[in-house]
Amino acid sequence: MKQHLKTGLILAVFMLASGLLVSIVYNLVSPYLEEGDIANTLKAIEEVLKDPTSGSLIISNVPKDKKTLDEAIWKENPDGILYTSSKGAKVYSPSYMFKEDGKEIYVLTVSGLGFGGEVKSIISLIKESNELKLNKIELLDYSQETPGLGSKIGEENVKSRFFNIPQTGLTSGIRVDKDARVNIPTEALDSYKEQGIVKTSDVMTGATITARAVADSINAAVEFLNQEGVLKAELKEVLPEPIEPQEEVDWNVILQAIIRILIDSKTGEYLVSNIPTNVRDLESSIWKENPDGVLYTSSKGAKVYSPSYKFTEDSKEIYILNIAGSRGFGGEVKSLVSFVKENDALKLNKIEVLDYSQETPGLGSKIGEEKVKERFYSIPLPGLISGIKVDKDAGVSVPAEALDSYKEQGIVKTSDVMTGATITARAVADSINAAVEFLKQEGVIY
Repeated sequence: MKQHLKTGLILAVFMLASGLLVSIVYNLVSPYLEEGDIANTLKAIEEVLKDPTSGSLIISNVPKDKKTLDEAIWKENPDGILYTSSKGAKVYSPSYMFKEDGKEIYVLTVSGLGFGGEVKSIISLIKESNELKLNKIELLDYSQETPGLGSKIGEENVKSRFFNIPQTGLTSGIRVDKDARVNIPTEALDSYKEQGIVKTSDVMTGATITARAVADSINAAVEFLNQEGVLKAELKEVLPEPIEPQEEVDWNVILQAIIRILIDSKTGEYLVSNIPTNVRDLESSIWKENPDGVLYTSSKGAKVYSPSYKFTEDSKEIYILNIAGSRGFGGEVKSLVSFVKENDALKLNKIEVLDYSQETPGLGSKIGEEKVKERFYSIPLPGLISGIKVDKDAGVSVPAEALDSYKEQGIVKTSDVMTGATITARAVADSINAAVEFLKQEGVIY
């Protein structure tokens, strides 16, 4: 009993000592952390207080420390939030206001809901002669956005798309081009800003949600300024947009699938020495891309999606395409497929089926099984040029020992491993044919 009491007392002393140590460390470190936060805020505010065209400061007295920054506070709230929009975008406390030569410059910290969490920014808006315009934006936090996709929001060529938006655009409600469903020529970027439409699809492929978060946060800022009497305008409501299905893809799943189809279907060895290990690696291997999301659509409605990838190793070129056959039993059957070009001869190496969720369980859903997928492996150039067909559609009976020889004619036997699911197998064949047509269009094969 005494031993238990002794042990308990020792543990209690250790816990008290640990708690005291943590408290001491926090009290010592917290001023430095706060100082670092203030420094970052001051740096971002100085950046948005510059003219986006000339790069010169738009006010003479830029705050250099916490004291001068506090002197510029315009609105604040002890709860930390000044405004929340219907889309969950926020304007944070405090906000700042500067005056210079008849101009009022408002600096707000805002956020919108991105793909992985909040995308936080500092923005500056200038009011002059009763006209408001968005001057600049500086991203503070986008750490939860997908590397190589949404994380591009912090790049200058992306941020600058949100610079210099006039009042007509602000009151119309800011939208990115994908949500507005318009195709904006490069020379018309400014004229579309007057309508509130910002083009990001060409500089942020596959990351509409992140760009939308920034647009939502700007709209929240405008709504807040209107509420506070700065703008006094009738604002148009920007309706919520559906989440882009392409952006719901788990990029880790894509990466793992690509790694699997970079394995030689015959030898089991990797086709390349530098296997991509993260999304950034993958991004560096992009071959062809299209901001619209689709690189090619066949006459049967099968698609090649953007982006496509290319790897080079020794004398080999390895192409990886994201494809879909539109005529599965329940909808699109999506796959990743790898092709190897060597000595001017192309062959299909491997295929990895990504989405067949709408196919019939126990029938079409078998397309994801290894014994079915491998029927589409190692198809040589003559078969690809002939056009891939499943045995049921070709009207032939393929002996088990003749699988490879029939592949040379473009005929793939699936009837014995997918009984009653020809439509699903045909969708995969159609998507492969679309991939071959696309490669031919791009001059990979002739």
